[in-house]
Amino acid sequence: MLNFDQEALDAALYEIADKIQLSATKYDLAKQRYETIAEHLNEPESDVARFSPHIYPQGSFRIQTAISNSDEKDEFDIDLILEMNIDTDNDPNVVLDSVCRSLDRGRYKGKVEKKRRCVQVQYSDMHLDVTPAVLLNKDLPSRPSQIFDCHPQREDHVQAAPEGFALWFDEKVLPSQILEARRLAAKASVDPVPDQKQLDEKPPKLVALQLIKRWRDMQDSRRKGTIEKIPSILLSKLSADYLDGGDRSLYSVLSHMTNHLIGIMSRDLGVVLNPSYEPDELTDRWPGERRASAALPPNQEVFLEDLKLLKSNLEEMAGASARRHRELMASMFGERSSASGTALYEGSNFARQQGFASDKALVERLVAGGRAFLTSLSLGTSYEKKPKWPMIPSCFVQVTATIHPEKHGQQLRQIDNGGAVGIGEHICFKALGRPVRPGGPAFPKGSTIHWRVTNTGKVAARKRQLRGDFSDETGRSLWEHAAYEGIHWVQAFVVDARGNCIGQSERFCIVVS
Repeated sequence: MLNFDQEALDAALYEIADKIQLSATKYDLAKQRYETIAEHLNEPESDVARFSPHIYPQGSFRIQTAISNSDEKDEFDIDLILEMNIDTDNDPNVVLDSVCRSLDRGRYKGKVEKKRRCVQVQYSDMHLDVTPAVLLNKDLPSRPSQIFDCHPQREDHVQAAPEGFALWFDEKVLPSQILEARRLAAKASVDPVPDQKQLDEKPPKLVALQLIKRWRDMQDSRRKGTIEKIPSILLSKLSADYLDGGDRSLYSVLSHMTNHLIGIMSRDLGVVLNPSYEPDELTDRWPGERRASAALPPNQEVFLEDLKLLKSNLEEMAGASARRHRELMASMFGERSSASGTALYEGSNFARQQGFASDKALVERLVAGGRAFLTSLSLGTSYEKKPKWPMIPSCFVQVTATIHPEKHGQQLRQIDNGGAVGIGEHICFKALGRPVRPGGPAFPKGSTIHWRVTNTGKVAARKRQLRGDFSDETGRSLWEHAAYEGIHWVQAFVVDARGNCIGQSERFCIVVS
């Protein structure tokens, strides 16, 4: 049995998932943009206006698994179906060229690019891929369609049912109450528009798939696209087949889903069909042909090795030090995207990193051992913000603290570094200096005192209150409220009139219980 804090791992993974989500604001913006594209295609100047163009979402945007495709900035790919009343035997190049001309004018001039199966409309923060299609049967909820493919080595005309797949995926993944709400909403609309779900409303299975997609994209980026990555719809189908048994731990679901995919990728995939519409083959483009002497196609072999590495990283995470945990998270999900998640894990696990089973055990030992025991701890965290000023030490500063029943209330007592504070009490920290000459000022004229406040422990992590940043309040005193069990600290920084940090106190710790 591994000795690790699953709650802390779950919190860290959810924080990372939150960073790669399509936010509610971006979702509304994407919806507004594809509705505007629909209006644009219906204008008289459009080549396709006479074909009654109609747009609706498909793919990751439709099934709520869209993620940012870059760790450096938040960029999203939004997949759309463009239904038109045209003949199914049209030449794919003629169809795509016509859509391209219809879009590449006015507000979209210079933002349009023709692809193999779609026309891409490019924004600075997202790409909208518009795939022309012909609806084959309007009476089926799956909306089977024919799409057009310009790839010289593939069929010109392909049948697909992205909405049918989305309905199947929803049934496999979403909780029953969400499905029922969606069915009621569908009765009032002719379009399959997804209802945007916040992260805390998504089941762990859905979030785990998003994290696996991020890992896939990180590996693809490292290889610079030299190996064709598994398509999202195929990955979604295989992941949805995993039965989570009602498991609510994201770490556990992610680990088991990875094992499930390893088992599938270790053997010949064969032909995988869209469960809602069998003419729609999900393996028509991936993994490709295998070499004569190879057990698996090259694309599949690479993805299998990626999944094995992901499994190894997840297992190592369970018992990793804070530093190693940061390295693993950054490798798996990107440094920028994982920063706040690793902070949550580190802050939540602070007591364990010091060799204690819980925050309570660390607090009790600190209360008993006082200042002498405090010096044996490894203080400092990776989520503490570094000072932004040039460091030119020339000034002494130390911190003292007094306890009060309320802010600016009567002083109850003074505490030393490492002293105990009850939850609900207020602390007034003060920065004391030392005059350079007798009778002189404690700090140089024109200098300012800045305060850095850092919390640790499970409760602070759960409340997203680990902080580690510099307070907006400046001056020789700082008021704080003891709200979370654990060990927390402040530091005072003296910044002179030229913007140099000329003094820095040691960490003044309080023990809240």
